Amino acid sequence: MRKTWLKHILRFIAAAVVISGVYFSFKPLESVSKEAKEQNENGKYNFVAPEEFEKHYGEFVIIDGEITKTYAGEKLVTFKFNKNFQTKLTLVLFKRYYDIFPEEPQKYYLNQKVRVTGFLKKYKDKPEIILYNPKQLEIME
Repeated sequence: MRKTWLKHILRFIAAAVVISGVYFSFKPLESVSKEAKEQNENGKYNFVAPEEFEKHYGEFVIIDGEITKTYAGEKLVTFKFNKNFQTKLTLVLFKRYYDIFPEEPQKYYLNQKVRVTGFLKKYKDKPEIILYNPKQLEIME
């Protein structure tokens, strides 16, 4: 009988963990653009030009530019702001987020002028922002 109760308790804990994980996985779906404006007023986001990336690694930034090249692989889609892959910004969209982005994002965003909001980091000595939400990638008109 003790093993049965233990199984029920463990199932309850596992369900609670799964439910809390699902709840927190939707947190990035909040309006990033609205947050960016509010947080920029508080100094948490910075508008950054490509030549200033080195000064802003590890910060939440807003970057305007044009997506000039895309690549769709099995596990991710990458977007490039410039054809010089060694020095310019790369945006990365992992497969687990495909369903909340437009269908075929590599075609949808290609040659679009966009405003990107996100955490700027250095990956293999190149600037990168990981996309979790389509609101991080706003098409400018």
